[in-house]
Amino acid sequence: MVRALLFLVLLCGCGWKSDGLERLEMLYPTKPAVVPDSGEPQQIDLGTPRCTGLDGRWAVRLTQRGTIDPLGTNMPWGMTVTDLFLADSTAQGIALRFCDQQVAITNSGGASDLGRSKVPAALQQVLNATPVNVPLPGDGTFRAQDVVWTWGLKGLTDPLNEVLPAKDTYVGDARVWDQDDDGRPGTTLQILSPPGDRAMVRRAIWTFGAGKLTFDNQWLTGTLTAAITESGLQSSNSLLLTVAPITPKADGTVYQLRCVGPSYSCASLSAEHGQVFKNAPK
Repeated sequence: MVRALLFLVLLCGCGWKSDGLERLEMLYPTKPAVVPDSGEPQQIDLGTPRCTGLDGRWAVRLTQRGTIDPLGTNMPWGMTVTDLFLADSTAQGIALRFCDQQVAITNSGGASDLGRSKVPAALQQVLNATPVNVPLPGDGTFRAQDVVWTWGLKGLTDPLNEVLPAKDTYVGDARVWDQDDDGRPGTTLQILSPPGDRAMVRRAIWTFGAGKLTFDNQWLTGTLTAAITESGLQSSNSLLLTVAPITPKADGTVYQLRCVGPSYSCASLSAEHGQVFKNAPK
């Protein structure tokens, strides 16, 4: 998940001659971005895939593309949020169990760690423990509208439209849930640059377009509509507390499911997803 930072406090009243991005690079030099999975050829073991129709176990990749304008300069940065799940069919549809989230940010200088986040192991575990249920029509097709996935929230009365708790209003708000049980409100993410962590709440809303199931029953793919909203509640670094809006892009925002064996693991998917989905049909 992207920590799209509003560094306007750095840009005001400081008498700096350099622009905001240059100043940020001076304060927090960007290391070469680490790509967790380059997609280079490697041996992968999917176990023994057994899928019939929509029944079976699936590795799932949701690729959500968008832009952010963290400096407010009308020069947006590119952003890709990749959510990885393992999914099993249910009587009502399919249950997504979270494995990992990987974020890529690109500014005018190329790939950047500024604002990039990492999901700590404790948060991975608690998100995995609560599956995201995707209800399906029951006619053998794959499509779903307005699927809501929340972090650090419970008891929303209007999950699609409700205004999220904010840093000045969350105290005493029963909707805020210390989901990762670390003593901080909501859920806590690690931010790579500027380094620190951030307690926040988050909501993603997905609409899955009609899926295409391949003849061999190994792939299921389709278009995805994604909207991500989040609110910072506490942080170890004040620069991490405010986020810029994420503007979604339809181009390249897709879902991909690949049939895998019952023993295939989240750890394997996090490490191998580039290779697992490399030849996904369009």
